[in-house]
Amino acid sequence: MSGLTFLFAFLLVISIFTRYFILPKIFSKDSKEFKKYVEEAYNDLDKYYNSGNERSKEMIKNSIIGMAKEGNDIAKKFCEDKGWDIK
Repeated sequence: MSGLTFLFAFLLVISIFTRYFILPKIFSKDSKEFKKYVEEAYNDLDKYYNSGNERSKEMIKNSIIGMAKEGNDIAKKFCEDKGWDIK
């Protein structure tokens, strides 16, 4: 794996961790801010996935599936929309 690919994957994980695990604890799930962050997080997943080459797309896909398996609702929705099996 090239250094740039590793850096890309690392930044993806940090961004996703912040959006999925920290922000929900700060905002009420019914608030406009939370809904905005959910939409942005979904769009970030789409942007990160689509901006990679085939090798990095596979890494990103596996990371997103892993988050879905852990119960992340946004990752589950993303996998469902892409037609990926998370079982």
